[in-house]
Amino acid sequence: MTQSTQSTPSFTRYRVAAIQYDPTLGEKEKNVADLFRLVEEAASNGARLIVLPEMATTGYCWESRAEIAPYVEPVPGPTTDRFAQLAHRYNCYIAISFPEVDPTTNVYYNCMVLIGPQGIIGTYRKIHSYMSEPRWARDGDLGIPIWDTPLGRLAGLICMDAMYFESARIPALHGADVVLFPTNWFDDKCPSSWWMTRAFENGVYFIAANRYGKERGVQFSGGSCILEPDGSIQAYLDNGEGIVYGEVDLSRSRDK
Repeated sequence: MTQSTQSTPSFTRYRVAAIQYDPTLGEKEKNVADLFRLVEEAASNGARLIVLPEMATTGYCWESRAEIAPYVEPVPGPTTDRFAQLAHRYNCYIAISFPEVDPTTNVYYNCMVLIGPQGIIGTYRKIHSYMSEPRWARDGDLGIPIWDTPLGRLAGLICMDAMYFESARIPALHGADVVLFPTNWFDDKCPSSWWMTRAFENGVYFIAANRYGKERGVQFSGGSCILEPDGSIQAYLDNGEGIVYGEVDLSRSRDK
Protein backbone atom coordinates (compact mmCIF):
# COMPACT_ATOMS: atom_id res chain seq x y z
CA MET A 1 0.00 0.00 0.00
CA THR A 2 1.17 3.55 -0.66
CA GLN A 3 0.18 7.09 0.04
CA SER A 4 -0.29 9.22 -3.06
CA THR A 5 -0.22 12.72 -1.61
CA GLN A 6 3.01 14.55 -0.87
CA SER A 7 3.32 17.26 1.73
CA THR A 8 6.09 19.83 2.07
CA PRO A 9 8.74 18.46 4.46
CA SER A 10 9.77 20.48 7.51
CA PHE A 11 13.42 19.55 7.03
CA THR A 12 15.05 19.47 3.60
CA ARG A 13 18.56 18.75 4.93
CA TYR A 14 19.20 16.71 8.04
CA ARG A 15 21.60 14.29 9.70
CA VAL A 16 20.99 10.53 9.52
CA ALA A 17 22.59 7.50 11.15
CA ALA A 18 22.94 3.76 10.49
CA ILE A 19 23.67 1.58 13.51
CA GLN A 20 26.03 -1.40 13.11
CA TYR A 21 25.68 -4.06 15.80
CA ASP A 22 26.29 -7.76 16.52
CA PRO A 23 23.23 -9.05 18.40
CA THR A 24 23.52 -12.13 20.60
CA LEU A 25 21.05 -14.82 19.57
CA GLY A 26 18.26 -15.09 22.13
CA GLU A 27 19.57 -12.43 24.52
CA LYS A 28 16.82 -9.96 23.79
CA GLU A 29 17.15 -7.78 26.89
CA LYS A 30 20.89 -7.32 26.36
CA ASN A 31 20.42 -6.53 22.68
CA VAL A 32 17.63 -4.03 23.30
CA ALA A 33 19.66 -2.27 26.01
CA ASP A 34 22.68 -2.02 23.68
CA LEU A 35 20.57 -0.73 20.82
CA PHE A 36 18.88 1.81 23.08
CA ARG A 37 22.33 3.11 24.06
CA LEU A 38 23.48 3.37 20.44
CA VAL A 39 20.28 5.07 19.27
CA GLU A 40 20.47 7.57 22.12
CA GLU A 41 24.07 8.34 21.20
CA ALA A 42 23.12 8.93 17.57
CA ALA A 43 20.13 11.09 18.52
CA SER A 44 22.15 13.15 21.00
CA ASN A 45 24.66 13.79 18.17
CA GLY A 46 21.95 15.30 16.01
CA ALA A 47 20.69 12.38 13.91
CA ARG A 48 17.04 12.93 13.02
CA LEU A 49 16.65 9.59 11.23
CA ILE A 50 18.23 6.42 12.67
CA VAL A 51 18.14 2.90 11.20
CA LEU A 52 18.93 -0.32 13.11
CA PRO A 53 19.95 -3.70 11.62
CA GLU A 54 17.51 -6.43 10.65
CA MET A 55 16.29 -8.57 13.58
CA ALA A 56 18.66 -6.62 15.81
CA THR A 57 16.72 -7.29 19.02
CA THR A 58 16.94 -11.09 18.84
CA GLY A 59 19.52 -12.29 16.33
CA TYR A 60 18.69 -13.88 13.01
CA CYS A 61 19.48 -17.59 12.52
CA TRP A 62 16.43 -19.21 14.07
CA GLU A 63 15.68 -22.84 13.28
CA SER A 64 11.94 -23.02 13.93
CA ARG A 65 8.80 -21.19 14.93
CA ALA A 66 8.94 -22.89 18.34
CA GLU A 67 12.50 -21.68 18.93
CA ILE A 68 11.76 -18.02 18.18
CA ALA A 69 8.33 -17.98 19.85
CA PRO A 70 9.56 -16.58 23.22
CA TYR A 71 11.03 -13.53 21.47
CA VAL A 72 8.31 -12.34 19.08
CA GLU A 73 6.11 -9.41 20.00
CA PRO A 74 3.23 -7.39 18.54
CA VAL A 75 3.21 -3.88 17.11
CA PRO A 76 2.77 -1.84 19.20
CA GLY A 77 4.59 -3.72 21.93
CA PRO A 78 7.27 -3.38 24.62
CA THR A 79 10.13 -2.69 22.23
CA THR A 80 8.31 -0.09 20.14
CA ASP A 81 7.08 1.56 23.35
CA ARG A 82 10.64 1.80 24.64
CA PHE A 83 12.10 3.34 21.50
CA ALA A 84 9.14 5.68 21.16
CA GLN A 85 10.38 7.34 24.33
CA LEU A 86 13.68 8.15 22.61
CA ALA A 87 11.96 9.37 19.46
CA HIS A 88 9.81 11.72 21.53
CA ARG A 89 12.69 12.93 23.71
CA TYR A 90 15.01 13.74 20.80
CA ASN A 91 12.40 14.61 18.14
CA CYS A 92 13.81 11.96 15.84
CA TYR A 93 12.68 9.00 13.72
CA ILE A 94 13.81 5.44 14.39
CA ALA A 95 13.51 2.39 12.12
CA ILE A 96 13.78 -0.82 14.15
CA SER A 97 13.50 -4.42 12.95
CA PHE A 98 12.43 -7.46 14.98
CA PRO A 99 10.31 -10.65 14.78
CA GLU A 100 6.65 -9.64 14.94
CA VAL A 101 3.58 -11.65 15.88
CA ASP A 102 0.18 -10.58 14.59
CA PRO A 103 -2.06 -11.03 17.66
CA THR A 104 -5.17 -11.58 15.54
CA THR A 105 -3.72 -14.42 13.42
CA ASN A 106 -0.71 -15.61 15.46
CA VAL A 107 1.37 -15.37 12.26
CA TYR A 108 5.03 -14.34 12.60
CA TYR A 109 6.77 -11.79 10.36
CA ASN A 110 10.21 -10.25 9.95
CA CYS A 111 9.23 -6.59 10.27
CA MET A 112 10.51 -3.04 10.41
CA VAL A 113 8.65 -0.38 12.39
CA LEU A 114 9.12 3.35 11.81
CA ILE A 115 8.70 5.33 15.03
CA GLY A 116 8.46 9.13 15.18
CA PRO A 117 8.17 11.75 17.92
CA GLN A 118 4.43 11.08 18.22
CA GLY A 119 4.71 7.29 18.19
CA ILE A 120 4.45 4.54 15.56
CA ILE A 121 4.15 5.78 11.98
CA GLY A 122 3.91 2.43 10.23
CA THR A 123 5.11 -1.14 9.76
CA TYR A 124 6.74 -2.92 6.84
CA ARG A 125 6.80 -6.73 6.75
CA LYS A 126 9.64 -8.27 4.74
CA ILE A 127 8.34 -9.66 1.44
CA HIS A 128 11.34 -11.67 0.17
CA SER A 129 12.33 -14.28 2.76
CA TYR A 130 15.84 -15.69 2.90
CA MET A 131 17.84 -18.40 4.64
CA SER A 132 16.04 -19.76 7.70
CA GLU A 133 13.13 -17.29 7.67
CA PRO A 134 10.55 -19.59 5.99
CA ARG A 135 10.98 -21.93 8.96
CA TRP A 136 9.22 -19.40 11.19
CA ALA A 137 8.02 -16.33 9.26
CA ARG A 138 5.48 -15.69 6.54
CA ASP A 139 6.19 -13.27 3.68
CA GLY A 140 4.90 -9.76 4.31
CA ASP A 141 1.31 -8.85 3.47
CA LEU A 142 1.32 -5.05 3.85
CA GLY A 143 2.81 -4.14 0.49
CA ILE A 144 5.52 -1.47 0.46
CA PRO A 145 4.19 1.57 2.33
CA ILE A 146 5.42 5.12 1.76
CA TRP A 147 5.39 7.34 4.85
CA ASP A 148 4.97 11.07 4.37
CA THR A 149 6.94 12.69 7.22
CA PRO A 150 8.59 16.02 8.08
CA LEU A 151 11.81 14.41 6.77
CA GLY A 152 10.31 13.66 3.36
CA ARG A 153 8.83 10.48 1.97
CA LEU A 154 10.33 7.40 3.58
CA ALA A 155 10.07 3.74 2.59
CA GLY A 156 11.38 0.55 4.16
CA LEU A 157 12.97 -2.57 2.66
CA ILE A 158 14.67 -5.43 4.48
CA CYS A 159 17.78 -7.31 3.32
CA MET A 160 16.83 -9.78 0.52
CA ASP A 161 14.30 -7.26 -0.82
CA ALA A 162 17.21 -5.32 -2.34
CA MET A 163 18.01 -8.16 -4.73
CA TYR A 164 14.75 -7.50 -6.62
CA PHE A 165 14.61 -4.25 -8.58
CA GLU A 166 10.83 -3.92 -8.14
CA SER A 167 11.20 -3.59 -4.37
CA ALA A 168 12.91 -0.21 -4.65
CA ARG A 169 11.22 0.83 -7.88
CA ILE A 170 7.71 0.74 -6.41
CA PRO A 171 8.41 3.28 -3.64
CA ALA A 172 10.47 5.41 -6.03
CA LEU A 173 7.52 5.66 -8.41
CA HIS A 174 5.47 6.92 -5.47
CA GLY A 175 7.96 9.66 -4.69
CA ALA A 176 10.17 8.07 -2.02
CA ASP A 177 13.16 10.17 -1.00
CA VAL A 178 14.88 7.77 1.40
CA VAL A 179 14.91 3.96 1.69
CA LEU A 180 15.38 2.67 5.23
CA PHE A 181 17.27 -0.60 4.93
CA PRO A 182 17.78 -2.89 7.93
CA THR A 183 19.79 -5.92 6.78
CA ASN A 184 21.74 -9.01 7.84
CA TRP A 185 23.90 -9.26 4.70
CA PHE A 186 26.64 -11.86 4.27
CA ASP A 187 28.79 -13.58 1.59
CA ASP A 188 29.31 -10.20 -0.07
CA LYS A 189 31.72 -7.36 0.75
CA CYS A 190 29.68 -4.38 1.92
CA PRO A 191 28.55 -1.77 1.07
CA SER A 192 27.09 -4.18 -1.48
CA SER A 193 26.82 -3.36 -5.17
CA TRP A 194 23.18 -4.50 -4.90
CA TRP A 195 22.45 -1.63 -2.51
CA MET A 196 24.30 0.89 -4.67
CA THR A 197 22.42 -0.26 -7.77
CA ARG A 198 19.03 0.19 -6.08
CA ALA A 199 19.95 3.72 -4.95
CA PHE A 200 21.31 4.65 -8.41
CA GLU A 201 18.39 3.19 -10.38
CA ASN A 202 15.84 5.14 -8.38
CA GLY A 203 17.59 8.34 -7.28
CA VAL A 204 16.99 7.65 -3.59
CA TYR A 205 19.11 7.74 -0.46
CA PHE A 206 19.78 4.32 1.08
CA ILE A 207 20.42 4.12 4.82
CA ALA A 208 21.76 0.58 5.20
CA ALA A 209 22.22 -0.76 8.74
CA ASN A 210 23.92 -4.16 8.66
CA ARG A 211 25.07 -6.45 11.43
CA TYR A 212 28.56 -7.89 11.73
CA GLY A 213 29.98 -10.93 13.54
CA LYS A 214 29.25 -14.66 13.28
CA GLU A 215 26.06 -16.46 14.30
CA ARG A 216 25.58 -20.24 14.01
CA GLY A 217 28.43 -20.40 11.50
CA VAL A 218 27.16 -17.53 9.35
CA GLN A 219 29.64 -14.65 8.96
CA PHE A 220 27.88 -11.31 8.45
CA SER A 221 29.48 -8.53 6.43
CA GLY A 222 29.16 -5.22 8.25
CA GLY A 223 29.64 -2.32 5.87
CA SER A 224 26.72 -0.24 7.15
CA CYS A 225 26.50 2.92 5.08
CA ILE A 226 24.76 6.00 3.80
CA LEU A 227 24.36 5.87 0.02
CA GLU A 228 23.77 8.91 -2.17
CA PRO A 229 20.96 9.04 -4.78
CA ASP A 230 23.59 8.40 -7.47
CA GLY A 231 24.63 5.16 -5.75
CA SER A 232 27.93 6.48 -4.40
CA ILE A 233 29.04 5.90 -0.82
CA GLN A 234 28.72 8.94 1.41
CA ALA A 235 29.96 7.19 4.56
CA TYR A 236 30.41 3.61 5.81
CA LEU A 237 31.80 1.44 8.60
CA ASP A 238 33.72 -1.65 7.53
CA ASN A 239 33.42 -3.82 10.65
CA GLY A 240 32.71 -3.66 14.37
CA GLU A 241 30.07 -1.90 16.41
CA GLY A 242 29.45 1.74 15.66
CA ILE A 243 27.38 4.51 14.14
CA VAL A 244 27.65 5.76 10.57
CA TYR A 245 26.55 9.37 10.18
CA GLY A 246 25.53 11.09 6.98
CA GLU A 247 23.30 13.78 5.55
CA VAL A 248 20.15 13.71 3.44
CA ASP A 249 19.49 16.60 1.05
CA LEU A 250 15.98 16.20 -0.34
CA SER A 251 16.75 18.42 -3.32
CA ARG A 252 19.05 15.65 -4.58
CA SER A 253 16.59 12.78 -4.15
CA ARG A 254 13.83 14.84 -5.77
CA ASP A 255 15.92 15.71 -8.83
CA LYS A 256 15.27 12.51 -10.75
